[in-house]
Amino acid sequence: MSLIRDKVTWGSKFGDSPFFEGEVEPCINGSALALGARSSFHTTICVLEGLLEYEKANGAAPAVTAARVRAHEYLLDRSAGVEPDERMAEAVGLVTKRRHQNGRWPRNTPHPDPVHLDMEGGRGKPSRWNTLRASRVLRWYSARDDDAGSVPRGR
Repeated sequence: MSLIRDKVTWGSKFGDSPFFEGEVEPCINGSALALGARSSFHTTICVLEGLLEYEKANGAAPAVTAARVRAHEYLLDRSAGVEPDERMAEAVGLVTKRRHQNGRWPRNTPHPDPVHLDMEGGRGKPSRWNTLRASRVLRWYSARDDDAGSVPRGR
């Protein structure tokens, strides 16, 4: 750990200041803290998908399957540690409203940077990533208490 602490910097653009001394943007510091404390959803899902594709191509292997199951459980167990409350009802209603009749959430405007591997098609197409995230939010919100069996409708 000391090798990482001593060698990782913010790069020459930021005077090679040590990474763990922080950065000028609070959101970057928060992201770095969250990444260090919880890992990254994005990097974990990429590994999870890679392991699944390996199993599809080569057949199940106990060590690969075990790693994939651990990654799967890791993602299912993670959240921001916040309990849902009624102040979130409007935002949750907007998420619900965006759901298509096919049960999926669409891809919105794609990021303007070059795309090296388009995995989901263009704007308006069903998005597995948006569907995964929206489903998790709605499941989390609906579980807030025994009386909250339904998700609020959009306005």
